[in-house]
Amino acid sequence: MSKFNNECVKGFLHADGMKLVNGDGEEVILRGMGAGNWTNPEGFMIGAPGGMGAAFGAHDLVLPGRFERGRTMYTTMVELCGRDYADEFQDRWYEAHLQEGDIKLMAEMGYNSVRLPIGSRMLLREGPGIVFNERLLKHLDNIMDWCEKYRIYAILDLHAAPGGQSGIPCDDGLDNKPHFFEEPESRERGLIIWETLAERYADRWIVGGYDLLNEPLSTLDYYQRWDLLKDFYDECVARIRKVDKNHMVNLEGTLTSSTLGIFDHDYDPECHNWAIHMHEYGFTGDVAELYPVLYTARKLNVPIWYGEGGGGNEANTVFYEMLAYFGIGWNQWVWKAAGNPNRPSNGPTSYMNPEGFEKIQDYIGKGGPRPSYEECMKIFDQVLENLKVENCRINYEGAKYNLRHPGITIPAAGYAFGYPCDDLFSNNVYDGNPWAYRLEDHTRLILKDGIIPETQHQKTMASRFAEGMGGMMFRKSALNELLLELRENEYTTYVIREVKEVSEVSLKARVCEDAVIEVNINGEVCEVKAPAGDFADIVLGSVKPAEEGKVRITVKAGIVQIESITFA
Repeated sequence: MSKFNNECVKGFLHADGMKLVNGDGEEVILRGMGAGNWTNPEGFMIGAPGGMGAAFGAHDLVLPGRFERGRTMYTTMVELCGRDYADEFQDRWYEAHLQEGDIKLMAEMGYNSVRLPIGSRMLLREGPGIVFNERLLKHLDNIMDWCEKYRIYAILDLHAAPGGQSGIPCDDGLDNKPHFFEEPESRERGLIIWETLAERYADRWIVGGYDLLNEPLSTLDYYQRWDLLKDFYDECVARIRKVDKNHMVNLEGTLTSSTLGIFDHDYDPECHNWAIHMHEYGFTGDVAELYPVLYTARKLNVPIWYGEGGGGNEANTVFYEMLAYFGIGWNQWVWKAAGNPNRPSNGPTSYMNPEGFEKIQDYIGKGGPRPSYEECMKIFDQVLENLKVENCRINYEGAKYNLRHPGITIPAAGYAFGYPCDDLFSNNVYDGNPWAYRLEDHTRLILKDGIIPETQHQKTMASRFAEGMGGMMFRKSALNELLLELRENEYTTYVIREVKEVSEVSLKARVCEDAVIEVNINGEVCEVKAPAGDFADIVLGSVKPAEEGKVRITVKAGIVQIESITFA
């Protein structure tokens, strides 16, 4: 049984030290998608003009713009279509956005989990008293049935808490202040949401866990208020445990779930069934990035889950493989978003906004004339049709990279993790590389031709700028700037997973001196002779069907500079 695919989805998922295990006690590596925009639409992903909106900086008050978040999407639709249509549209939106076909496709692609971002405004009616949206709860029950049918763990995520918990647009707040922590009523309503969900799903093993708050306290003027977040987590876990002792809870730190300051005690002393939940964008694949998180998790003896993130295909495949080495699962953002004919979304599924939507965008962003009510309703009816997975563009390539399935090209610097180990690689270079990338491996990583080295000062200043823009989203990656050079008796290994058909393997490499390359593919050994020459494809052999394919490359003579390896 593979710990990576949906064969392992059986029984309650729970923490066992730093591992996640299923109901049979078998290790599980969560690999899944986040159903962003489902009950908490975000303007920049659904066709609103402009970017992400004001966020992340220190500020007194920033009011959201039209269509920037679910809340203003609704108020704008009242202007465009009338209140009755807008009220009904909200329910039709989440029902069209995530259907059985979506869950089935996730499983077919090879994912074993889905993170379900819940907008509290959709679930718990705003106003006096506690009134839940029974239509949404029924739809959520249906999703659990589909997840069970296709063996996908479902992680419930309070993505937008009452009052707003983040201070950035994704929390669907009235403004960009984390009122959830300042208003006793909002905080209590958040606790009631979790008590209600825990009581409803206490006995459903397909629920993989509870993600208590998405990206709490993420602005620079609030992110160090760890005391507020710790108090909420302590109380929330205690109240959940009164009705549900089965499910794991996931806890996120502040500043877009990147800080570790809150992780100083056991948040679940009764069951010790919780995990540290991190977010990361702009992956590099350098194991040094993980050290602070690994240190904290080891100290508390809890698992780590990278519950949100994403980058380019090559960065994803390297970062996720690094996490797998440490037994860490991940979840990519986002499953479905709006694309456009010239630049479709690179997510797994994307939909096109219909003809006439540009009139909506013009009204929202430029103050253009409002189309008639009838025309607006017709446009938004078509949006709902386009949302359905059978009408979406499907991107299978991204899933292959995420899951390390054949049909991908791995950068040379994305070699296997696990030094020192005879099965993996060996070099004895101590002078580093210009990126200071994977220095602990002592590999010979050199810059590609034409790449100018950056000083550490440049990188530090760029990182500070990126942090000011909301985390490390815009970092450059070393992966596509480095070659791996192997000399006599030096070797490395690349890994592919879940090979279902024979997959041909080839290197793109420059041979500086006539070379003899020994190739070991899952124990089958052959030699390949490569004459000196500029970059060219060198066929190494084939990986036969297997859960894991290891290709170990040893240079027996000559010098080989590897740019990438392709599994056809």
